[in-house]
This record gives sequence, C-alpha cells and structure tokens, in this order.
Amino acid sequence: MDEKKGIVNEILENNISLRFELSTYRNLLNSEEKRLNRAEEKQLHTSSSNEKTNDYKVQRMAVKKTGQG
Repeated sequence: MDEKKGIVNEILENNISLRFELSTYRNLLNSEEKRLNRAEEKQLHTSSSNEKTNDYKVQRMAVKKTGQG
C-alpha cells in the first residue's frame, strides 16, 4: 500500500512539473508570436511609407519634366 501511495505521489509531482513546463512554453510561444507580429507590422508600415515616398518622388520627377513645378 505504501508503495502505491509513493507511486501516486510521484505521478502527481510529475503532473505538476509538466503543467508548469507547459505553461512556461505557452507563455514563451505567445510572447514570440506577439514579437513576430509587431515586427511584421513594422515592416509593413515601413514598406508602405517607402512606397508613399517613392510615389512622391515619381510625381516630383514628372512635374520637373513637364516644367509645371
């Protein structure tokens, strides 16, 4: 009987440890996912800003060529 109690206690301790590890990895994955999403949003914003700047430059060049600037 004591041996079975020991086994059950060991299993319960392992269960607690595994739940803690799962929680830790879940938090790490969530943090990494948020970081990647922020980086992607920043990249999209940067490329969008670059496109606007490039569009402006093209418009300015067109105005200079036609002499209307």
